[in-house]
Amino acid sequence: MGFIGSKRGVSPVIATLLMINIALVLGVILYTWGSGIFQSWAAGSSLYFQSREESLGEAIALENLRYDPDAGYKFNLTVRNIGKRDAWIASIYVNGSNIISQVKLAWNSRGVIVHPESSGLHAGCYHILVGDSLTLAFQNVNPSFKEGDLLTIVVATDKGNRVAENWRATG
Repeated sequence: MGFIGSKRGVSPVIATLLMINIALVLGVILYTWGSGIFQSWAAGSSLYFQSREESLGEAIALENLRYDPDAGYKFNLTVRNIGKRDAWIASIYVNGSNIISQVKLAWNSRGVIVHPESSGLHAGCYHILVGDSLTLAFQNVNPSFKEGDLLTIVVATDKGNRVAENWRATG
């Protein structure tokens, strides 16, 4: 019955030192864990705010829509860059269908032919300089539409900015 009947215990000084050491070790562990999480959060939020700043400086407007069933290019739309940075047109939707691959000809406001980027980060996108416009012409559009149809046109940039307009196809 050595331990059960024994009145001996750990002295209050040693017990206090043990608790302080345990608290310090736990504090160091918590600090290193917390600083790692904070650093990863800070790096992630920095990237988020940087990309958000870039997309906020980008703005486009749908300037003109034209439909002429008898013309060589039956459907044309003109997009203007009204933002503070260059824009890259990544998609054009007509009633929910992306038709950017159906563009037959594109030109800027100076009449210079513009081709989609063939490779890299902006592959398949059309470049619009600040203050410039880009007209995109289509010979045929699939899904097809006819004069009088109500269309929802959405033009989107590679940064996610977009402009949308409901438009009745009139010649």
